Amino acid sequence: MKKVLVIIALFLLAIPLTVNAALAGEVETITVKENGSKVEFSGTTDDNPIFAVMCKLFEEDKEVDKISVEVSDKKYEGEFTKVPNGTYKVSCANYGGGTFKSETIEVTKSDVKKESPKTGDNMYVYCIVLALCVAAFVLAGMYPRFLKKIKKNSSTKKKTTNKK
Repeated sequence: MKKVLVIIALFLLAIPLTVNAALAGEVETITVKENGSKVEFSGTTDDNPIFAVMCKLFEEDKEVDKISVEVSDKKYEGEFTKVPNGTYKVSCANYGGGTFKSETIEVTKSDVKKESPKTGDNMYVYCIVLALCVAAFVLAGMYPRFLKKIKKNSSTKKKTTNKK
């Protein structure tokens, strides 16, 4: 009996969530344009209430940036800054979930250059630190043997005293 009541309670709690999701607004249109190293976007939403829109910037199906913008009078707008030259897709949807609308744009006037990963910076410092760590491990491994050798040598030597 308790299981049935729990299932009914969960069902009743889920009803407002599904009704709310069904009434959630959707992004109707999206317009994208280039402005130097910026990608500006704007659009409209349907009549159902939306408070914010989530927009994502993709380059070759890899998410590069995302931003959420406020919806006012069924309109939204925003921009992605410091975008290097290339082909991008901007996708926007209701922040609470929904279907994404997308537009593709070719950025050609950007003065931002794509940076390659800087793996060689301070490489000599990393090599020195690695060498010091290896030396420390070797010395730490040899230290007990060194102590045994010192104790052995000190116990075998006989102390002699000078007689006058």
